[in-house]
Amino acid sequence: MPPFPSPANPAVWVAFLLGVDSEVEVRIYDVAGNLVWALGLGNLARGAYVSPARAARWNGRSTTGKRLASGTYVVEVTAGHTASARRRILVLK
Repeated sequence: MPPFPSPANPAVWVAFLLGVDSEVEVRIYDVAGNLVWALGLGNLARGAYVSPARAARWNGRSTTGKRLASGTYVVEVTAGHTASARRRILVLK
């Protein structure tokens, strides 16, 4: 599912659906492919994680807390060892 809102200013929710219980991780990359943020969500039950209360939230900062520049980023959601999805997001400030 696409992240929302897009463009983000700067917070964005990363929504996803799980068909089976899975270990879930969300990663954000810059356009050069550098990992800028990662969040391990742990083992989640199958279901829809589409509302702001259930979706993963990224605040536009790096893993070290630095506010990142406006631009395009790639969001990757990995569920288990084989399933992953990528989407682009535009961050505007």
